Amino acid sequence: MGTELRTCWICGAIIGDDNPDGIGSSCRKVWTKAQRDAFFHFCGLDYWIAKASKWVDVFIQLFKNVKFRSAFKKSFYTSIVSNTEKKISKKQLSIIIEMIGQKNYHLKDETIDEVKSIFCIMEQKFLRELTQEQSDYIANCAKKYYGENSRKKG
Repeated sequence: MGTELRTCWICGAIIGDDNPDGIGSSCRKVWTKAQRDAFFHFCGLDYWIAKASKWVDVFIQLFKNVKFRSAFKKSFYTSIVSNTEKKISKKQLSIIIEMIGQKNYHLKDETIDEVKSIFCIMEQKFLRELTQEQSDYIANCAKKYYGENSRKKG
């Protein structure tokens, strides 16, 4: 009567009986990367909208009573306020973050922390509610990343 050895389902290495998820310690990094990539693949746009919306709200509140001397800043602020759907580009977001930082760097740091919190909440929700398609995507990515790491080492 032989005992079956448990193996990592990514690389096939032997794992202990106390391993709860079937992923070996050397594959943990590729698994985490695969989960993150899957999150952005399936929820990246939703995250971008939540992130941009948070920055836009802070920007509008911070500068609502400011009389801009720069024509660019005045027209930029007006365009952001009039953009009711809060659709902004990476460049616009970059300018918003820079302007907030110049006016109130503590508020910028607080907003960065809030955006990180939004990301964590969204990622945790995604991982709790995985569909079969999303689970398969993560598994395929993990195996692909493991293969890429093996080729780099070899």
